[in-house]
Amino acid sequence: MVYTLSRVTRDARRVLDRNRDDSRVFGQHPVTLETDDAIRAAVVRAARQVEATAPMELLELKSALEEGVSVLWGPEAEGVWGGSIVLPPDFFRLGVLMMSDWERPLRETLETGSDEYKAQWSRFAGLRGTPQRPRAAVAPFAGGLRLEFRSCLSRDAEVERLDYVALPSVDEDGGVEISERCYSAVLYTIAGLVSADAGEADRGKNYLELAKSLLA
Repeated sequence: MVYTLSRVTRDARRVLDRNRDDSRVFGQHPVTLETDDAIRAAVVRAARQVEATAPMELLELKSALEEGVSVLWGPEAEGVWGGSIVLPPDFFRLGVLMMSDWERPLRETLETGSDEYKAQWSRFAGLRGTPQRPRAAVAPFAGGLRLEFRSCLSRDAEVERLDYVALPSVDEDGGVEISERCYSAVLYTIAGLVSADAGEADRGKNYLELAKSLLA
């Protein structure tokens, strides 16, 4: 959902004001100089922080197929193929990838520095991804990102589904896309960041803990 920056700023200010006097939870020395500029500056940082770790069921997904995708196939290895897909510029997290000859969709990606990622180029077929157990990783590529996946049974396989979480950012109209079910957590994260930046570490920590609890 797209929220105007002015609305997010107003709602985050309300969170800060509402809890200003609750010394039982937020300490006895509340921040008194939170400015709208400080809140606005924290919006994108907070949204990214929340949506980087939020459960996928709380997030809103976009389809990369709407803009069109193409597969760059790698060499064949023992009857299976791997490939890569250039990701949209606003890509943030993978939601789901499904190739036409896979038996199940892929929802988690490997870290590019992990042993399992390196094993995708192993000469031992049992270590590589398969249509029954696909594997993929997000890797830097030519100034952007690409999704490297293993494996398909032929180069005729097509991308049936590629959904992703868009990178939170402020658009030209002053709007920021935040998953609706994460909105409250983003507001408390903004409050936590603003408080910490103002030197109230304990107060900021309490806000951030509340934000995490809203995602549980």
